[in-house]
Amino acid sequence: MAALVVGCTGSAATSPGTVVAASTPSALPSSGATAPLASSGAGAVSAAHPFDVQWLPSSSFPTTARPVEQLNLGGIVAAGKAYVAYGAVIFGGADDAAAARDPANHDISAGVWTSADGVAWHQATDPALAGARMDAAGVSPTGGVVLSGALPPASGQTWNTTVWTSADQVHWHATRIPSTGSVRAVAWDGKCVVASAFDSGGHGLWTSCNGGAWQKGHVYGATERVDEIDLVPFGFLALVDRSDDAGHRHLVIVVSKDGLHWQDRTIAGDDVIWTNPHVVVTLGGVLVAAGAGSNAQPIKFWRASPDGSTWTQENPASAMSGANIDRGTACKGGVAVVGTSGRTGEPATFLSTDGRSWFEASTAPESGLLDSIASRDDQIVALISGFEFRHTIWIGRIVGS
Repeated sequence: MAALVVGCTGSAATSPGTVVAASTPSALPSSGATAPLASSGAGAVSAAHPFDVQWLPSSSFPTTARPVEQLNLGGIVAAGKAYVAYGAVIFGGADDAAAARDPANHDISAGVWTSADGVAWHQATDPALAGARMDAAGVSPTGGVVLSGALPPASGQTWNTTVWTSADQVHWHATRIPSTGSVRAVAWDGKCVVASAFDSGGHGLWTSCNGGAWQKGHVYGATERVDEIDLVPFGFLALVDRSDDAGHRHLVIVVSKDGLHWQDRTIAGDDVIWTNPHVVVTLGGVLVAAGAGSNAQPIKFWRASPDGSTWTQENPASAMSGANIDRGTACKGGVAVVGTSGRTGEPATFLSTDGRSWFEASTAPESGLLDSIASRDDQIVALISGFEFRHTIWIGRIVGS
């Protein structure tokens, strides 16, 4: 499962390193008039559709000089003047069999890249990232980036749970979390880092402020899982997947002003069985969406009050009837979510200026596993996974906003 709180704030520099060239230069988007490749059948910019997104494929991401055994990208975030992609690259070679037996022997390259335009990508070279596997990311209000993941152990099978922070995406500082499990989600307000780590004691929300010692706060049991932590206008927000005695899964929203003290929020429609997808966006507030996009589990939205203390259910527009949504991002003009149209069953992009009235964009990225989308300026970048660990970048130009 995945969820996003997204926005474009602050500034960031593009890190030096290996340039990842686009493999399909003829398809790169440009400022000129370029026809979208695939139409969803929706209308263009009009009074009813005040802005549009026109998608084009950019590149297969990334290319490397060495054979790649696996390329596992977790997602993309927008941090000021740059996009940051994260994950792990595992190189192939003569010792592949040994690597499969012992994770400590994997030849892993730092899975962090930056790009100013979503086309040319530069792999990070800071030694603090060497051998790292990145699983989640967040952006601070000033454009800094926090990454969570793990470093391989010196010996044995237990990886070192780690968080990295960077104000400029060039220089990174690593801090180990005293947990033996993986970090599923992370957020950073520029002062405190909050991470969701799982170990034998269940999921816990770990917090470190100003580089200080980690404190384990909220602890969840075996029937609960923290799937996402996000920075929102009223502090931190965590989404918890909670199973009841009947095995049904429910949405629980947990909020904190300081990252240390947390409160559960009961939302209207709490009887909704938790299903993919669930998206959180900031758009003059905080919006949460959940539901499978079927008649049995239609997509439902909940909007937070300014302080996050109460949540009100809103019904999406008819444009989303039967739709399924995967990821969302705040963007120029409003907000965009990408998923599948209930009208055609094909990939679709849904747009809104206020998070209440929705309409379908004229184009959508190709079908596939949509890992994440991020937006800054007048474009949206989408990361889509395909077969054999191939990842494709699609760029959507925002017009009319």
